[in-house]
Amino acid sequence: MILSPAPVSSRPFSYIDGMLVADLSDLGRDFRFGRVWDDACDVGLTVISARTGRKVVYVIENEQRDREGELQYIELRPASRFESDDLPAVRLFND
Repeated sequence: MILSPAPVSSRPFSYIDGMLVADLSDLGRDFRFGRVWDDACDVGLTVISARTGRKVVYVIENEQRDREGELQYIELRPASRFESDDLPAVRLFND
């Protein structure tokens, strides 16, 4: 079953090249990813549309790091395979 981890508003996100983009710090000082499924340890977040109130759960798909191992950004995809074609991916930059 899909859970509702780490709810965040869509307000801090920008829509760029078919992707929702934000800085990690835009999600708040106390933000922490949460578990996406009750039977797995994958983590992600829930984006709540500021306009419609729709909630979409995203799961971490990839972390991009530089040569020194510093996190550059995190990419997330919709957790529901039924919604994955209709919704944008999310990229959170480490600022």
